[in-house]
Amino acid sequence: MKNLHLIVVGKLKDSQIEALEQDFKKRLTLFDFKIHELKSNGDDFQKDEDEITSKLTELEKTSSITAILMTENGKKLDSKDFAAWIERLLEASSTPAFIIGGAAGFSKAFKREHQCSFSLSDLTFPHKLARLLMVEQLYRAQSIIQKHPYHK
Repeated sequence: MKNLHLIVVGKLKDSQIEALEQDFKKRLTLFDFKIHELKSNGDDFQKDEDEITSKLTELEKTSSITAILMTENGKKLDSKDFAAWIERLLEASSTPAFIIGGAAGFSKAFKREHQCSFSLSDLTFPHKLARLLMVEQLYRAQSIIQKHPYHK
């Protein structure tokens, strides 16, 4: 089973969103999926980025990691292309680590260092919804890969 990580700055404090997230997480059977919640440092993106870097370093001890920043200006893919991208990455023996930053976002230097970035939408979402949408899209990608009828 392939590993797949979601690194998020901040804790999920909404029990309804958490229940939906857990439902999708249980359905993700194609991957060994882990959510890593990091401490939020408010508007200090440097501290957030240091914590993200530390988590990536920890994960890289066990596998080759491809860090993907979730940003408003990232690459936009439809669900089928997103699923195909994940499938190619996994076939290349690289472990995806999707990263949702904190309230301050990411610095220009951090974006340059981690050039792979995706966008969920042109719309702006609260952090907790972006996180839920990401987990749902990972489940949707799995359903496309497995030709499951969830994605029609």
